[in-house]
Amino acid sequence: MRVKSAAIAGSVKVATVYNIGLHELPPYVKRFIKTHPQVTIHIEYSRTDKVYDACLNNTIDFGIVALPLRRPNIAVIPSATTNGHRLQPEHKLARRGRVSVKALAARLS
Repeated sequence: MRVKSAAIAGSVKVATVYNIGLHELPPYVKRFIKTHPQVTIHIEYSRTDKVYDACLNNTIDFGIVALPLRRPNIAVIPSATTNGHRLQPEHKLARRGRVSVKALAARLS
């Protein structure tokens, strides 16, 4: 006889930087909600330093930043899909071994 496990229910508070939260996180959230419909996800969009503060103050369950730095009292887990790197591979600057400040400045203007 197979015993069905109890459904996961409750809420999860996540803080993330804007770029990841708006562009990369949605498909993962959608899949999670489909798998665990009894869980409510609250997502905050913030700056990296605010995400770290929220983790340290225990006002969120998870924080997601683009370039995580090891800090006391915070566990850092690199993304399995990016191996800790956040450059978009299709961007022409991402294909270069080195990028000059002049090239970066040209992209910003």
